[in-house]
Amino acid sequence: PLWTLALEEPGAWTGPLLGEAHALFVAQTGSEAPRVLVLDLHTGRARADFRLPPGEWKAPLEASAWVSAGRLIVPAFANRAPAPASLSAFDLGDGRRAWTNTFPAGEELFALARHGGETYPLTLGAALGTGAASGALHVLDEQSGSLRRLVPLKAGEKWMGIEAGSAVELAEPCRCGAPSCRGWIVDAEALPRLRERLRPGCSADATSP
Repeated sequence: PLWTLALEEPGAWTGPLLGEAHALFVAQTGSEAPRVLVLDLHTGRARADFRLPPGEWKAPLEASAWVSAGRLIVPAFANRAPAPASLSAFDLGDGRRAWTNTFPAGEELFALARHGGETYPLTLGAALGTGAASGALHVLDEQSGSLRRLVPLKAGEKWMGIEAGSAVELAEPCRCGAPSCRGWIVDAEALPRLRERLRPGCSADATSP
């Protein structure tokens, strides 16, 4: 192997979360805030070892967090006071918070979709009733943490085809033109599910129940 590293308390760690030549391991035990160990992927040397501040972080962290522009970006899906649903970025070098952005009043973070190098937070209304917020499709600026509302949901609409509290990479069409091409940049095992979602009358976007 290129390098090996024995982690203390090996049963407490999950990961790795890979990104930008780094490997991140997360220890999330009991009521303690998650501990993040950042390793240089080429040398195995520890670049940083820090704890996230208290928050509604969903375990395992590597299933929903990601690395961008030298930062670990972490979603908090829960929407319970005093910690509303949010997205936060932490510097990989020292763990300092770079930014945090909460969602508009009345909206909770449902899931994250990534496509074409962009991240799209999907929100739902946190309450029912006339006049309550119904959620929207947002796009995230990962450098500044700002959110831009792209498409609001209509009353009664909800997100389909994406699990609550998840972060998914959306398949992209392939234009290679090869006779054996599957038509989509997607794992072969996932192709039947993708085709099912693409049948006429089916949608992976916002649909009314």
